[in-house]
Amino acid sequence: MRIPDTYQGKGYRIEPNKALDKSVFSPKEVAIIQEVISHYGDKSTNEIVELLHSEHSLWDRVYQEKKLEEHFKYAEYNTSPFEIDLTELIKGNEEKLSRYYAMEEFIAFTETFSE
Repeated sequence: MRIPDTYQGKGYRIEPNKALDKSVFSPKEVAIIQEVISHYGDKSTNEIVELLHSEHSLWDRVYQEKKLEEHFKYAEYNTSPFEIDLTELIKGNEEKLSRYYAMEEFIAFTETFSE
């Protein structure tokens, strides 16, 4: 659910349609969700976009590497058609990389059944 521009005039505040069912997550996943909420739960969408697009972020790297300034300046793009390699955030952490790739494989596997 999106609540239009009533969040302190700072864009949208996204609220869940129903309560979180923690039973579908492992304790580690619940801890991660709670950590994300504690860091970003009070932020509006505009504030989160600002954080994600800040200088030296992964998005900024793609923006610089692909020379996207002109495309956005002249409204050729509203969003970038390029992927961001999220593994850059966990490079060097073999446990997190292993989980990332396992989840990526799981998602690809389940998508074959939803088509």
